[in-house]
Amino acid sequence: MKIDLTKDEYKLLLDMLATADWVINAHKSEPDEKTEPYDQLQQKIFALAKEYGLDNLIHYDPEIGEYSPTLEFEENANDQVFIDEYDEDTFWDLLAIRMAQRDLVDQVGEDAFDEMEPTKRLAEVDTIAEKYFDEFTENGITNLRINPIVVH
Repeated sequence: MKIDLTKDEYKLLLDMLATADWVINAHKSEPDEKTEPYDQLQQKIFALAKEYGLDNLIHYDPEIGEYSPTLEFEENANDQVFIDEYDEDTFWDLLAIRMAQRDLVDQVGEDAFDEMEPTKRLAEVDTIAEKYFDEFTENGITNLRINPIVVH
């Protein structure tokens, strides 16, 4: 199979790869064999930069035998915009859902929560989470309080 890309489409693909790479590797401190196929594909796509006249965006380091984005690419890529939007939305969604789950466990008990039919549990959590969504939309974290943590 051959995919014909324009120079602009290739640049978009580089942005997409940067976003995907961040999702896959941002929180890893050591190499992970599960990500190896993704890393190899990324290297294969990076290797085409010169062919597209974009070797100003992707640099090959012969010492390590790998391609990597240049500072110019990193300063002009759109990946961080998408990542920031995703993080912002996901933060509020997960916070509301986890707080709703906690509240439901407090109401019915952990055993009853675990034994609850999944569709019913999801509906109950969603009902409670909706109140948190409304609160966070209106006030952000202004009214959010955590019990003081006591360190002994």
